[in-house]
Amino acid sequence: MQPLEKTLRNQLERIVKQARDIAEAAARAVLEQLGVGETAPFEYLSE
Repeated sequence: MQPLEKTLRNQLERIVKQARDIAEAAARAVLEQLGVGETAPFEYLSE
């Protein structure tokens, strides 16, 4: 198997970093919506 040429490796690395940022932002948004880390659960959440 031939290694990727440098421009393709750089492009792949950039895209992977962007995907990681998007995934982290999505996970953070869900945790905030669920109230993880809050002292009391949000009123709209039921057991």
